[in-house]
Amino acid sequence: MLDPTTGTLPNVMLFPDQAQMLSAVVFASPHTTSDVWAALHSSQSTYEIKTATSSALLTLARRIQEGALIADLGLDIPHCSNDALVLLLHYLALSLFPSASAFNDTGVVLCGMSSNAAPNTLRVTSGRDVARLYYEKGLQIDPAHPHLLSNFGSLLKDAGHNTSAVGVFNHALKLHPELDIALVNMANTLKDMGRPADAVPYYLKAVNINPSLVDAYCGLSMSMNAVCNWTARDHWLTNAIAICEKHLSELHHQNIGILGERSVDDWLFTVALTTSRPQCDHSLRRWVHRFYLFSDVSDGRQPLLNEGSFLMRLIDWYRTRMQHRRYIETYGETLYGEEVPHSPPEAAPTARLFCLTSPDKFTLPLPGRTIRRIAHRNALRVSHNIMTQISPDRVPSLPLPPLKRRINIGYVSSDFSDHPLSHLMKSVFQLHDQNQFCVFLYATSPSDGSVFRQYFEQGDLNFLDVSSWSNVDIVNRIEEDHIHIRWCDYLVCDSITCPVDLFARVQAYRKRSLNHCCQHSDFGVSHTYFVTDHKQSYRHGENLSVENRAQTPAEKLWNDEIKCRTDLRRAMFPNLPSSCQNIFATWLRILARVPHSILWLLRFPPAGEAHLIQTAKEWAGDEIASRIKFTDVAAKDHHIYRCRVPDLFLDTVLWAGTPLIACAWPSHRHKMSSRVAASLASATGFGEYMVVSSREEYEERAVALGNSIRYTVRPNGDVEASGDLLDLRRCLFLNRDTMPLFDTERWTRNLEKAYRMAWRRWVDGSMFRMSDDGCIWVKDDIDIPIRV
Repeated sequence: MLDPTTGTLPNVMLFPDQAQMLSAVVFASPHTTSDVWAALHSSQSTYEIKTATSSALLTLARRIQEGALIADLGLDIPHCSNDALVLLLHYLALSLFPSASAFNDTGVVLCGMSSNAAPNTLRVTSGRDVARLYYEKGLQIDPAHPHLLSNFGSLLKDAGHNTSAVGVFNHALKLHPELDIALVNMANTLKDMGRPADAVPYYLKAVNINPSLVDAYCGLSMSMNAVCNWTARDHWLTNAIAICEKHLSELHHQNIGILGERSVDDWLFTVALTTSRPQCDHSLRRWVHRFYLFSDVSDGRQPLLNEGSFLMRLIDWYRTRMQHRRYIETYGETLYGEEVPHSPPEAAPTARLFCLTSPDKFTLPLPGRTIRRIAHRNALRVSHNIMTQISPDRVPSLPLPPLKRRINIGYVSSDFSDHPLSHLMKSVFQLHDQNQFCVFLYATSPSDGSVFRQYFEQGDLNFLDVSSWSNVDIVNRIEEDHIHIRWCDYLVCDSITCPVDLFARVQAYRKRSLNHCCQHSDFGVSHTYFVTDHKQSYRHGENLSVENRAQTPAEKLWNDEIKCRTDLRRAMFPNLPSSCQNIFATWLRILARVPHSILWLLRFPPAGEAHLIQTAKEWAGDEIASRIKFTDVAAKDHHIYRCRVPDLFLDTVLWAGTPLIACAWPSHRHKMSSRVAASLASATGFGEYMVVSSREEYEERAVALGNSIRYTVRPNGDVEASGDLLDLRRCLFLNRDTMPLFDTERWTRNLEKAYRMAWRRWVDGSMFRMSDDGCIWVKDDIDIPIRV
């Protein structure tokens, strides 16, 4: 079954009927011994022999899935990936003994694969499509098989068939009402359908049956928060956090000893091969110290360091530097090329990989260190899954030097659809300087038929739907396209979302620790890392182009806005008077301190409204609770349009001219959402009026702005409002076309500066030398005109 052109064992996707015939083909080989042939094909072949052989094959597959090396198992299969061999072993086990469990296990393996087609051919069948056939075949054998039903329902959910998935889970729970995984899957499906209140009973039953299910605790916490029901919240969160910490500890101990399979001298030889130059005494001592930290257990202690993490970063360090070394050997320090050079040499071998897994539990109120550990483990898991699929016997192929200074940029995303990321970045790809950059879009999710997806598909960009491709095929295509900017060696940020003092500590730690072999730095862009495309996408509120708006007198723009806002407020809240321990408690105090004010909340989900009103009555009384108003969720366009209605946003409606108050106090520094809000407010040019540094200042600022509004009755009977809050709103409204926050073209130009500097640093090798903090800081020298 080896590919004759490469000598490798490919990932072969067989339909169930084909797989059931595989043993007859494999064991009919001339290499099969006569004893094996007789045992499996003669009329005396017994049920016990086939079941025992099938069980042995599945045990072997599990050993490989758990991280055992193919060579250590006595198998001589050159250039064989773990996935390919595991899949083949499941096929053989199934063909010998086609049980419901065998079909279920094979389906699970197939769900982790994408495509059965070769590169550059039409993709028509994904691993999940074939897995569904195996689940259905298994259910024909045993319609009540619990794991088949649960996995089949999960597959339907992942494919977007939520209603069908709920039906399958309901059937499974009728047959197996105590099946904890089916309860969690049912709850997850209901939650994702926007029915968190319906999900709660299933989560509660699941944790009562199996108190160690951290996924159930996380879903329960999210669902109860979604409906604003905080009953027994501390109890569930305490249990979830304890389980999460236990899982992290167990995963850490699974990786102990893997570096010891090679001697320290072997590892040092790998380092020397990679750097292609003798190590100075200081550098050599550092490397020796690193490896001995893991190998020296003479005192009986198990090292507290994360050995698997170090190995994964070491492999990444090796692969990137070997790729750079080969580029220099082939092209020298050539930044740009004028013609297509000759083909690069073949790839070099890499180190071995080991399996790492970790739970993804970011939604819990965990300590900052634990959150970082979970994120770190999840990143390692993803890296391992990709690296083991992409031919671990070679380093990445070389990109050609950019022809005529035109750098190829590859954007890989599952969100080229009706998704907030597309809403915010829609114009970025077209705004790239087409003479300096060639943009490629790789969509890893199928089309949702939305206007956003059609925009990308029908534009003049290099758009490619790779949703049914395998990871190997996607990487091969990216390499064929000679993408220069594609890997996550840099993260786009700004000085507020990534505070310099916090980041400096990480850099200092990295330079004196094991993390020295890992290169992840930042693009520090001016103003805000957050791209906001409203300037291009949401202009229908005024129906004025940027140029027409700039030529319109400020007084006319503001008077038209006041009329539009007043009419919309009356339509949405007709009963408003004309003078109009958690953050919810702070909002209630603000209501009490600002007479006639209301708190406008979205009815999302509807089940949360009753809980919030009841809590408000208990905490602040009936009168305050009566001033909390709910409206339904609106379409994106109308949502942005009606954001002009409120006077102040408590925590981003800046395009509509509505001020916000952003939380930037010390206890919130580790919360990304708070730093992003502060970054957005600062990028307007009026951040000093909207960013606060304590919970007390948050409340005082909201009360002061709310009470600053004064109303004057004109001789003609019209009521005119004035005050600090209206002045701030007027500044935001009039300057929105020029402020950095909504200037997507400026943001794109700054990003392009970073791309060019990143490419230069990669070619000259400075990104590997750690001679500075590793970051690229982009300066924006454009003055920001303020329209008063």
